[in-house]
Amino acid sequence: MLSKKNKLINFRFVITLSGLLLLNTLILLAQPGIGISYRFSTAVGTIPYPTAGAIAQVVSAGNQDDFAYLFTPAGMNLKFGGNTYQKFVVSTNGWIALLPASQATIPAGLSGGGYLNSNQLSTYNVGYPLIAPFWDNIAATAFSYNYTANALWVRFTVKIDNTNATTGSLFWVKIDGITGEIIYYYTNTAYAITGTPTASIGIAGICTGDYYSYNLPAALTYADSTIETSNISTKPMGVTYTFTPYQLYDNCITAKDLSPLTGTCAATIFNINNALSSGAPITCSPTSTDTADVWFKITKPIGVINVIIATSPATPACQSVSGTSIEVFTLCGGIPVGCATTSVENPGFGQLALSRPCTGETLYIRVTADGDQGGKFKICVNSNTTVTGIDCAGA
Repeated sequence: MLSKKNKLINFRFVITLSGLLLLNTLILLAQPGIGISYRFSTAVGTIPYPTAGAIAQVVSAGNQDDFAYLFTPAGMNLKFGGNTYQKFVVSTNGWIALLPASQATIPAGLSGGGYLNSNQLSTYNVGYPLIAPFWDNIAATAFSYNYTANALWVRFTVKIDNTNATTGSLFWVKIDGITGEIIYYYTNTAYAITGTPTASIGIAGICTGDYYSYNLPAALTYADSTIETSNISTKPMGVTYTFTPYQLYDNCITAKDLSPLTGTCAATIFNINNALSSGAPITCSPTSTDTADVWFKITKPIGVINVIIATSPATPACQSVSGTSIEVFTLCGGIPVGCATTSVENPGFGQLALSRPCTGETLYIRVTADGDQGGKFKICVNSNTTVTGIDCAGA
């Protein structure tokens, strides 16, 4: 296997949920720059695969090891990472890839390497979302899919060991077109292993390094976006894994703190995926329909009178939005004190220079993407003037 790619973990926090199924602990992982944002949870038990109206695909003996099929379900419209997809590829190696309507055949990047029979979420670079309920060099004897109630269901009938004659190990996937949730269901059906599988379980985005990986051997309760587990040797049994899209900085109350304010513009990458609408366009572009937003804040110290807020394209350019607008407030729910839709340095990306009172304050920054597009952008906040040694009350 390839070496694992390590990245800095910024923070984790734990939330406990309960529901129809017995849910374990849920952990939310987030870091600036990742192009996909998902919560992960595990649950005991599964729900039935919807067989009514399902379409079956029997895999011939010669294609059971290292093969894939391209399907275009009527009406399919699924979102992943801010993009929309109408087709999917399912592989005998335990993965699903989402494709746009314009893609007529299976891309060479997906068919190469024995239809990706060597699993590695952290270095996946084909450019299409990859859904990996059990990605490994396994074999499949049958698939079934069903697009119903705005959700895609795909069922795998596989041999966990591709050299074993026994088949019948079942798992299935649901991708919800409304909520964006990706759910893996694993039955208690027996399976045979004579070798040593080295599987990955998780998801990967269109940009290399955007992934979540579940560490089944350690029985963890979270999926990691920083370290991949690619040596899973047992199939999950009688459990459900759920990846739920989220946007942590979706409103002013949960704004990402970019403090401290300095004299240097140190741009950081964020994404605007899964952002909800605030219901109103940016004030300096009242006819705009861009209302889905993310929020940031900065603490301006006493003595600072100039603040520069700049957005720009993400680099590398993979999944960058095409433009942004910014709006600044001194209170959540207050009246904006500044607004911008473009800049000289980066046309189409909002940049704003504010002249503020000498007193200290917190500024709240709203960012929207052109066309309410999902993707990444960079933002930095800095000051080019600091006034010191004066009485702000008399300034």
